Amino acid sequence: MLSSLLVSCKKDSSNSGSQDSTENWEIVQNFPQDKTYEINSLAGYNSEIIYATSGHRVTNNSSTFNNQFQGSFFYKQASGWMVNQVNNMAPVIIKEWNGALYGIREKRTIRTTIPVVDWEHTYYLFKWENGNYTHLDTLEYTNANLINKASLGNISLWVNQNKLHMVSIATNVAIWEVVNNQLIKKAEELSVQPTSLIATDNNDISFTQVRQIIISPTRTRYIITGYYYNGAAFTQGKTYEFIVEEDTGFSNKEASVYMAVKGNVWGIGFQGNKLKNLDNNAVLSGLSDSKIFRSSPIVSSNGKIYIMLGTEKAPESCAGLAVFDGTNIREMEFKLPPVLDPCSILSAATEYNGKIYLLLLNRGQYVIVKNK
Repeated sequence: MLSSLLVSCKKDSSNSGSQDSTENWEIVQNFPQDKTYEINSLAGYNSEIIYATSGHRVTNNSSTFNNQFQGSFFYKQASGWMVNQVNNMAPVIIKEWNGALYGIREKRTIRTTIPVVDWEHTYYLFKWENGNYTHLDTLEYTNANLINKASLGNISLWVNQNKLHMVSIATNVAIWEVVNNQLIKKAEELSVQPTSLIATDNNDISFTQVRQIIISPTRTRYIITGYYYNGAAFTQGKTYEFIVEEDTGFSNKEASVYMAVKGNVWGIGFQGNKLKNLDNNAVLSGLSDSKIFRSSPIVSSNGKIYIMLGTEKAPESCAGLAVFDGTNIREMEFKLPPVLDPCSILSAATEYNGKIYLLLLNRGQYVIVKNK
């Protein structure tokens, strides 16, 4: 185990002039490139923000894939920011619950390297206490193909009826409930592989399945279905189909991205600057003149999705940020401090104590900012 104090921050000295008075985000902390990875999670706890990062690609050498799974856990103490690292084990998701910080760590052990590298996966439920991990439970999953120590894929944590749950998207959807600090598997499963999920505490988990079928070299069929979990059962929503023909220019695909949020499938970027509820045809607007929704990056946290905005003339610009909670759109400026790339890449987000915290990739270095 390694714990150390972070004592320096890398900044871009080429933009060290006077502060832009219109900036609406401030730097909380930036992080060493050799201790951050491609999987990231933020959580608020004990009046501070916590950052967990893991993966096979270290940020300062992201083109190289390392067979070893690595990670870091960044937290703040009175003396400054600290980093905790454990060999061969990494924190993949964290969440505050009942005044404490919980999370899942993952260990990957190479099972075989032929024909490609495959790992055995072990998962550890933990509680963060006194600057260290308190181990609570160990999970090794056997999937439907009878592969033991199988991957759980993408993991989320969800609170419902004052109980913490772990949600897994791999070849299917499986859910575990934390009972007496043990991971107890729920009987209900969803036998599809969604492309995304939006988990809203004490509400539901909305899953989106997007299937893309190549009919011909110039004709593509998109099939979108929403699935929903209320804590006791899964339900399936309506299915929508769209056709895009590159040779004729025909397309009835009205939005750039489709996501299920709080019981409905939404088209993000309908007519460029709107959101459309496919289930009832309601349309939400409210962006500033010339602003449009970008198709990426989009991240989610506790029932909200965070969408970067461009403009009609510069669709891939960073003209703003929209926060959508399934009912309302909140538009925010995206004016960063001058030391940061003005179009730093959105990687994760969370809200804590009335502030929005964003994890951004700034010129190859991760930095956390919060709104002023």
